[in-house]
This record gives sequence, structure tokens and C-alpha cells, in this order.
Amino acid sequence: RHHGTVSTEQWVHGWDCREPLEYRDGPDVQPTPATQQKNTPSPAMQGTATGSQHPMEPWGADIRKILQWDDTATSQLIKLHISHKLDLSVEDVDARLDQLALLLPDIITKLPRMRADILVHLCRNPSATTMQLLGLRELLPGVNISLLVTRWPFILTEFTLETLSTRMQEMRKQLPGIRIEALVDLEPQLLKVDLLQVLTNIRRIMPNSDPVTILVAQPHLVLDMQQSGMGSALDVEGFSPSPK
Repeated sequence: RHHGTVSTEQWVHGWDCREPLEYRDGPDVQPTPATQQKNTPSPAMQGTATGSQHPMEPWGADIRKILQWDDTATSQLIKLHISHKLDLSVEDVDARLDQLALLLPDIITKLPRMRADILVHLCRNPSATTMQLLGLRELLPGVNISLLVTRWPFILTEFTLETLSTRMQEMRKQLPGIRIEALVDLEPQLLKVDLLQVLTNIRRIMPNSDPVTILVAQPHLVLDMQQSGMGSALDVEGFSPSPK
């Protein structure tokens, strides 16, 4: 069978490019002869053709230079992401992270494993972040704010100081006599749940127990129970009431 004026043998094994190819159907494009394809290196391999030790990289020299600033490439890629999102130079991002490290020293060691969008939030407005952290120290006296925010950044990203203060006042009313600051430090996710519903569910499952005592003693367990739809988490841990 022939394709235009090209025989099957020529189509498979290449053809003499000295004569033009005719196409009766299809686009008006001449395919490159196979012999020419063999002799022409691809753009990605042109670096090796000139004796370079490495093929050409699509990111270019700029990113290679940036990655050499630090021995942790992941941290540098995160900085590039922040730089792009906030329209800042990498130098400016470094300066903002240095300022953040003064307030949250624990965050720097966690930088390669932190979500980039959280760091974008913290670096967007350094003055506002500083004021928010200072306010947290007032709301949570005795709590290691640096460690708390590093582990649970939602406290900064999902709460304002006003909403956090209101939430803690509600918790004090619902849990009288309990030091709420220590409880939040132990389990910050309690800020997100409906405590009245949690206490009601504890009473239902453990009618002979004090729900506040159970909540304070095992907040992680209670939250697991709440998130799983009040299943048998308490029973598994041996907290179910003794059979009568």
C-alpha cells in the first residue's frame, strides 16, 4: 500500500528527503525523514550533545541558584511558593520568615513539613500576625504559644482574637471550675466542637459518670468518639459504666 507517493517500505524505514512528498489527504505538513530524526537531538538532550554533564533543565538557572541557598530544597521551594503568592522577592520572604521565627521559634524546624498555604497566611501581613500572636499569649497564659500554633495553626488561620475570646468564655460557662487554657493546650480541637452536645453524649453513654470529669481526663478520646458518631470508643478504652 502507498501513502501518497511514499511506499510502505519507505514509510517504515525512512525515505530520500531529496524528493518532495505528496499528500492526497490530510494536513499540508511534511514529516521529517527518519534519518534526519536520528541525527537531530531533542531539545532536552541538547546539553549532552555539546559535552555538558547535565541535560538542559526546564526550570533554568534561576531556580538552581535559589536551591543552592539552603541545604533543604523543600524549604526553598516553599519560599518560592510564598514569593509567588505574595508577589515578593525570595529575600523579602526570608525576612518575613525570620520575623516570624522570633515569635514562633518552633515553626522554623517544621518549615519543610508545613503546608505552604498556612505559611502564606502567616507571612501575608507580619504586623497583623504579630498582634494576633501577642493576643493569644494574653488569652492563653502559661501556654507555649509557639509550640501550640506550630502544631495547630488553625488557631491563627480560622479564628480571630475576638471569636477565640468569645469561644473560650462559652467554654468557661459550660465547664465551670476547669482551667480552660490548660484544656485548650491539651486538646485545641475542643475549640471547634459543640461542648454541650459532647457532654450530652457522654451522659447518654455513661449515665453514672461525671461528663466534665471524663472530658477533662480524656479529651482526645471524647473527640474521637464525637467524630465517629458516638460509637464505642469509650467502651474500647474501658470507660463504659459497669453492668448492674
